[in-house]
Amino acid sequence: MNFQRGQVKREVREAMKHTRPRPIWVTLFFLFIVGLVGGVISGAMTFLAGGGILTSPDLMRALFSGNYNTIVSNTGPGPAIPPGTMIYMAVIALIGALLTNLWQASMDVGYTDYCMDMVQGRNPGIDKLFAMLRHAWPIVVTQFLVGLFAVLWICLFYVAALFVIGIGAAVMAAVPQLTVLGVVLMIAAMVAMVIGMLWAVLRYAMVNYLMVDQGMFGLAAIRESKRLMKGHLLQYVGMHLSFILWYLPAIIGSGILSVQIGGLAGETVGNAMIGVMDETYMMDAIYGLIGTIALFGLFLLIQMILNLYLTPYVTGTEARFYFCLTGADVSAPRQQDWTPPMPPVNGPYGWTDEFPSSGQGTYTDSAAPQPQEPPRELPQQPAVPEPPAETAAPETPPAPPAPPAQPDPSEAPAEPTAPQDPQEQPDEPSARSDGPET
Repeated sequence: MNFQRGQVKREVREAMKHTRPRPIWVTLFFLFIVGLVGGVISGAMTFLAGGGILTSPDLMRALFSGNYNTIVSNTGPGPAIPPGTMIYMAVIALIGALLTNLWQASMDVGYTDYCMDMVQGRNPGIDKLFAMLRHAWPIVVTQFLVGLFAVLWICLFYVAALFVIGIGAAVMAAVPQLTVLGVVLMIAAMVAMVIGMLWAVLRYAMVNYLMVDQGMFGLAAIRESKRLMKGHLLQYVGMHLSFILWYLPAIIGSGILSVQIGGLAGETVGNAMIGVMDETYMMDAIYGLIGTIALFGLFLLIQMILNLYLTPYVTGTEARFYFCLTGADVSAPRQQDWTPPMPPVNGPYGWTDEFPSSGQGTYTDSAAPQPQEPPRELPQQPAVPEPPAETAAPETPPAPPAPPAQPDPSEAPAEPTAPQDPQEQPDEPSARSDGPET
């Protein structure tokens, strides 16, 4: 696979520059509509789940009285939630989670479809985000299988790492001289666990693109994704690592928040242990925590703004990586520079230039067999007038060469022939007259 990362990223940026509407605004609309509809579904399911409590007068009295402990147990003087209500609430919560997953999964794959069209120069619209809603069930089933297999592999590597770490700890405890060996063994186990988890998860990275591009779902998409990613995991990881500088605001903000909160927590616990917890100290600690959270929020806001540009950038680069894996041609021109071909005339493989008013040339597919029948005549062709220059030539054929001149009987008397000289007569009469002389 010939994947030139720098060149591909430049081409993706160029495609984003020429796509209308702008991918930034499409991404903003995508995030807004996904969050809005997901929140509506969650709120509706919460309201329906609360209906089980609202129908019970005893539970309502317990809620308004503030006796919350009695709502979920039988150990207090108030009522407990009946089993039927518990089952009803669980079913409603399950339906809400299913509907939310259907919506979010379909929209995520729809956004993948949008980015694939963007890097191919097709200038997709916002409606492309909703193109995969008709495949909501297969998408959810496929992503459920992907998540299930990923979790099983992660659990397997996690258990294996714990087993190796336990062996290293046992070696360190039994033979103190082998402490270094035990530490190395434990570190190697953790590194192998992380690598194994990445290997297990990244093999399914092309599933969404296969669902969009080839219509594969379920186990077929999973098997094809594993086949495509075989031997290309390092290239995929390197591609994503090339975007790490775009995440610096989030990294810096998270680091500041972690350091400040950790420092405040440690100082608070230490002062509590030695008995220094006056009001001034507590106020300073609260102000420091508020300032840290505000600074983290500022970095988070910067990262969210960057993500409006980064999300289509990364997804478009992933789409180009998929096209390189499959060997697809993405060098099609942009839609604003592309003239659609004329309607087919000679069949599904070619078009002719029988449209005088269109100004289009002839397009044929050299890879496909051309039909042998002559081009059929279009109904509107007789109505097109021929240019005057073309019709003048047949109507006035060139004059034939002039025949030799013939004497005109009417002009014969006007041009009398001169009398012939007797000396120029043939010799035959004189020959016949010479006979008697001999």
